[in-house]
Amino acid sequence: MRRRALITLAALCGCRWDVVLGADGISLRGDAATLDAPEVIDAPLVPPRDVPMERDAGPSDRPELVDATEDIPEDIPETPMGTLRSVALGGDFSCVVRSDDSVWCWGANDRGQLGVGTTAPVTGPVRVRGLGGVSSMVAGRRHACALLRGGGLRCWGANDRGQLGDGSTNDRATPVSPAGLGGVEQVSAGAEHTCARSGEAVRCSGANDHGQLGDGSTTDRAGFVAVAGAYRRVLAGGAFTTAETASGAVHAWGANDRGQLGDGTTADRATPGPVTGAGALRLLAVGHAHTLARAADGSTFGWGDGGRGALGDGAMAVRTTPVAIAVWREFTSLVSGDGFTCGALGSDAVSCVGANELGQLGDGTGVDNPVPQRITEFSRSQPEALAAGPRGACGIITETMLWCWGDNAAGQLSPGGPARLLRPTLVPR
Repeated sequence: MRRRALITLAALCGCRWDVVLGADGISLRGDAATLDAPEVIDAPLVPPRDVPMERDAGPSDRPELVDATEDIPEDIPETPMGTLRSVALGGDFSCVVRSDDSVWCWGANDRGQLGVGTTAPVTGPVRVRGLGGVSSMVAGRRHACALLRGGGLRCWGANDRGQLGDGSTNDRATPVSPAGLGGVEQVSAGAEHTCARSGEAVRCSGANDHGQLGDGSTTDRAGFVAVAGAYRRVLAGGAFTTAETASGAVHAWGANDRGQLGDGTTADRATPGPVTGAGALRLLAVGHAHTLARAADGSTFGWGDGGRGALGDGAMAVRTTPVAIAVWREFTSLVSGDGFTCGALGSDAVSCVGANELGQLGDGTGVDNPVPQRITEFSRSQPEALAAGPRGACGIITETMLWCWGDNAAGQLSPGGPARLLRPTLVPR
């Protein structure tokens, strides 16, 4: 049974792999010169015990998959990654939320962004200390926050701008509870600010030099301050923030030098104001300086910094008001970073567009492109979760495999790997 599962997995990605049985379990090795998928780095194959490998993704010509939960020997050791639920990418570190509600991080740690009680270099992945019951998490440039089941919030890492919201500007190497928050339902992190939503109330903390906290000032705040208005969702960009009202109107505030606020100007705004010209929208993705949203009829709109092609409208231009973008209409999810966007399509495809000098598009070229480029490694398996950071992206497949591409200078995507991952690489487990 074990041999059948391995052969099927090799067929699924179109690779030629050698199966190696050793003291550490089962590992797969491939000749990089003959692989269409990126090289697998002695990664132990540990299928989840309670999840069959077959995914319900519609008709496909893929081979029939077998249930890999049968005949799995009980002595296979659990790997640090385990079964994955979501991934979040910061500026120079990454974290995953496991199915047991724990958080594991790796990459740079000079500001305590790994949450292990020290700022010393750490060979990851490592478990964030004192943190459990996590439902989701977000990452900023060098800080992170985890939303707990029950509405609690815990944050750690850089805090020089007050982005952790604990009333201080001291970095925290272990999670702390922000002051004055309760019943949090959603959290979002910008580069150096954080916003949380409880019911329809939004509060933000941290950097405010462009008015990104929405309190009418440009003064940094070390605690969460209220944003005027009632909102059902909030998403933080690099130095700006967007939010949906209950009626579907989109409001934005903060930096606007690249048209981030979608109001037809390039003037910053310290209080919420409407995005003009597109009607009711549902926010899809907010990058460092651009936004993508969808109307009820499926039409997709984008605005902000498209100078490197991140909007996907085929141009390299700044858009100060929403423009219709046909290419994203059928995509089921979109994620955005600094100057690039990636999307997942229901027909088992991932495509990326925009900045690419560090491999952000995953197409192997390192060249910017205003037209979405399909990533061949995902041609047969769509990620269950897709995430983007400032200069890279990751996707989770079959809840156990994490594939990442882009900037890896601090080992934040694949520890020990090259500084640039021009194509998706399976993260060693």
